[in-house]
Amino acid sequence: NAKNRVQYFPSLELVIDDLRDYRYYERDMIHPSEVAIDYIFDKLLEYKFSEHSIATMKEVRKIIGSVAHRPFNPESQQHQIF
Repeated sequence: NAKNRVQYFPSLELVIDDLRDYRYYERDMIHPSEVAIDYIFDKLLEYKFSEHSIATMKEVRKIIGSVAHRPFNPESQQHQIF
């Protein structure tokens, strides 16, 4: 039954209840800030994904960040170890 497969995630309620302060909005005071978006995304992860899946996503983010890293001095020993 399709009704049993629908789930609701209360993102609007998180913004209204948890993120009431204006620091969680962009300068236009309409759109949520990056901090607010990260907060809501973290709540979504907790709601929908297992701890193992979340840990895997964090590792993937770390690897992607490392691959995208542009070294200041690519010839340095520190970068070679990296």
